Amino acid sequence: MPSNLGVMPCASAHVGTRRRILVTGASGLIGHALCEALHRQGFDVIHVQRSRHADMADRRVHSMDFARATHPADWLPLVHGVDAVVNAAGIFNEHGSTSFEAVHTGTPLALFQASVQAGVRRIVQISAWGATPDAPTTFLRTKWAADEGLLRMSPDGIVVLPSLVFGRNGASTRALIAMAASPWLPLPEGGTQLVQPIHVNDLVALLLRVLTADAADLPRRIPAVGTRPVQLRDYLRTLRKSVFDRPLRTSTLPPRLLKLCGRLSRNPWLDQNAQDMLAQARPADGSVMQRLLGYPQRPPEQFVAPEDVADLRSRASWTWMEPVARWSLVLLWIATGCLSLGIYPIGNSVALVERLGFSAPMALGCVYAGGVLDVALGAALLLRRTRRLAYVLQLAAMAGYTVLASIAAPGDWLYPFAPLLKNIPIAALTLLLLTREPRPSTT
Repeated sequence: MPSNLGVMPCASAHVGTRRRILVTGASGLIGHALCEALHRQGFDVIHVQRSRHADMADRRVHSMDFARATHPADWLPLVHGVDAVVNAAGIFNEHGSTSFEAVHTGTPLALFQASVQAGVRRIVQISAWGATPDAPTTFLRTKWAADEGLLRMSPDGIVVLPSLVFGRNGASTRALIAMAASPWLPLPEGGTQLVQPIHVNDLVALLLRVLTADAADLPRRIPAVGTRPVQLRDYLRTLRKSVFDRPLRTSTLPPRLLKLCGRLSRNPWLDQNAQDMLAQARPADGSVMQRLLGYPQRPPEQFVAPEDVADLRSRASWTWMEPVARWSLVLLWIATGCLSLGIYPIGNSVALVERLGFSAPMALGCVYAGGVLDVALGAALLLRRTRRLAYVLQLAAMAGYTVLASIAAPGDWLYPFAPLLKNIPIAALTLLLLTREPRPSTT
């Protein structure tokens, strides 16, 4: 089994015949790994993604909103002079105007049509195993619609259908490892659903083969799956053994509790879409991919590289600790606001503000305004779209409160219960959460 994608003979043998590759979803797990491999092979790669990242400023990066680029004219300038196109863009959940219909069907079909018009012969659609017209989720049905459209438009179009992909930077991988961090884990249906996981490096090696091989040597649809299916609970046990070197006990999670956990958690594996896809998952023929690779896909026991263990442990710990830290701040701000609004004797609060030179009516107004602000800042952490702004405003409010309190009651810095000193670690925690809060993205 090759350990370095940079020495794949199938790509180097054809590199002179197909040098310019356009990859959409270039910031996602699969797209990013493919772009890195293509660069190592000497290809000229055009990156298409939702936003431009500073670490890719020296490469050919284009920003494109897959929720709106639904016309071939949007893509013709990008595909002109391109030898091959790989569509690796996708979303797992809809939000706002970003719909499955647009991102998985409308925009890919526009990209494919523009590519055909521009004379691009090799077009690769990265779909999903289980994509059929009667699949149980919109995610899979919209993937299938784009697959069929490509196969009708292009005689050399190829559809690659990955199963569950393992990658140390993948969101689903991080979620699974975070679940495996627990010594006891209740799972939907006891975790008996079948999965056929594949390592992202094997998937990228397959894509390199697809991009460089003659069309006659390739099936039109290629299942990109592991050599054998395993139960989800066994896969989680393997991940726990690889990362934490501990056994994992599992049990059945009641359906009602599953829905509640899905609403409260960020974990994509508790989402209804994921559960529906797991329920209908069927084994795939892994020998097709093995034949194209020329070697067997690595088993789950070899997914985690030894040098990645420490990083994966740290990320798993943060996955559990982040909501605990965030909810502690929610409690702090909302409780502080409620205390200021009357639970704590209002006269004492007014007297403190009066030391700043305010009249009694103005001091009372300031107390109530501060209480309302505290409650609002705590509530803003409950919504993902306002979370980053809430952290910034909390830091600003905390700085302002600390300065005013230092003027009104400087002795509080020396008080044994440290009412002002406690602001320092709270501010540090808030800043840490702000720096780790992910920005929304489509691909």
